[in-house]
Amino acid sequence: MHQTIPSFETYGPGSFMNEEYMDIPTDSRCILSLIAKSTPGFTQSQDSLSTMTSEGGSDPITPGPIKATAVAAALHALCGIVANEILEERDGKDNNRQVRINTDHTAFWLSTVGLFQWNRMNIKAIVDAGKMKEFFKVDFEKGASGISL
Repeated sequence: MHQTIPSFETYGPGSFMNEEYMDIPTDSRCILSLIAKSTPGFTQSQDSLSTMTSEGGSDPITPGPIKATAVAAALHALCGIVANEILEERDGKDNNRQVRINTDHTAFWLSTVGLFQWNRMNIKAIVDAGKMKEFFKVDFEKGASGISL
């Protein structure tokens, strides 16, 4: 497991960063392990956790102080591991089953909201202008999101 240090000067109160540089694939595996250990009922099997393999760059491709790329990769891997467990229950064990995560793709998963623009407006401006109804003709959430359509 890697060591973290306080990073108040860099990112503000309560924030931490890695003591040493860690590439995205390695960092995402560490985060996967941390989440798995702290999630009741999630597999602790190193065989299952080690099915995660990463492809993509070693550095983040989206800017920001948080570990969005590594966290997104770990979250996607968690879903893949659960899917493998379901397949194992249904079809039996297959030692060739892998969870392959493209870290460049997962980087955009959490940041797509910030990338979206329509008529030169970002998502906040669209919501503020009351234009969400242009995208969602039916309020499937029945007002649960708090966005008036």
